[in-house]
Amino acid sequence: MFKKTKKPIESEFEDLEDKDLQELYEKGADYIERALNTTHDCIVALLDGDDEEFQILKKKNLKIEGKSDDVHDHIVQRLYGGEVLVFSRTDRLYIINQMDDIVDRSEDIILAASAYRPRQIKNPLAIRIVAVINNLKVIGTLLKDAVTTIFKDFNATIPIVKNIEKLKSEAHRDYQEFFEKMFDIEGLSAKELTYYERLIEAIWKAIFVANKFADGLRGLIFKYRL
Repeated sequence: MFKKTKKPIESEFEDLEDKDLQELYEKGADYIERALNTTHDCIVALLDGDDEEFQILKKKNLKIEGKSDDVHDHIVQRLYGGEVLVFSRTDRLYIINQMDDIVDRSEDIILAASAYRPRQIKNPLAIRIVAVINNLKVIGTLLKDAVTTIFKDFNATIPIVKNIEKLKSEAHRDYQEFFEKMFDIEGLSAKELTYYERLIEAIWKAIFVANKFADGLRGLIFKYRL
């Protein structure tokens, strides 16, 4: 019923020991995209009533989250080494911590979806959930590009950040419409109302945190641009 990610998520993860610090940041950014793609497909499976696919993607997301933590730990251990990057150690730590937080938010979404599942999510609500989670998926790809480019070309990063802000605004409209539609539906139980609210809030918080990180990247550009 709803559209899943076309590109399959890779099942194998590269060894981190031989990567330099910039490559590790790029790998961390790749895990943001993977995590949000998997989360998107997990929610789509939920809305389509495909419990088997939902469980498979849930486990895959947990594996990605664990590998993202590995990248985070590798970077933190090497921040005080002799490798040279554009940013100070404090700003490098800010970048990797924000990246790790976004991946953690993807897990929060899946946990919210797993807490309780109604037999069928009402179509007006499903449409808004898909709209918001689609934006989050695209934001994941944009964040990957933003982190990759900010170490090489500030000018390339700025339009990416602007696109993330635009998607956040679009998602906010769908987020607001979700609540309008939810309260228009008669006969929803307290349990269903709580479930729907927790799910859409988890998705929105991930978008909010992602946009805040994008703002932070723009701040770094202003700080370091000559």
